[in-house]
Amino acid sequence: MLRVRINRAVTLEDGTGSITLQPNTMATISSSFKQAAVEAGALIVSEITDSPEVVAPKTPAATALMDNDAKIRDAINRIMDAGDGKAFGVNGKPHIRAIEKIIQIDITPQERDTVWEHMLDGE
Repeated sequence: MLRVRINRAVTLEDGTGSITLQPNTMATISSSFKQAAVEAGALIVSEITDSPEVVAPKTPAATALMDNDAKIRDAINRIMDAGDGKAFGVNGKPHIRAIEKIIQIDITPQERDTVWEHMLDGE
């Protein structure tokens, strides 16, 4: 399963069926629609798996950074779920102030960019 976001209405086909995605909303779709979604210009936000994730031990500093990353990712997902197009810049990235408003901490453009790039890569 995949979580995707697209800026326009589109119908995807996978050879066995079709689904319609609405603009500026988050949707969960079957992995069989991945190719069609990418070709239509959808952003693959995350892949949903049932396998457990192996996590390496973390130092306190690394844990704090990862906590901030998780908060930033959650805020971006909430912004996308809300379909607020004004929360995104012309470059397609979410505005830092929109993220900060949700998580109530200051972040740097680099923190936002790092999390955003991981989300674009499906991580």
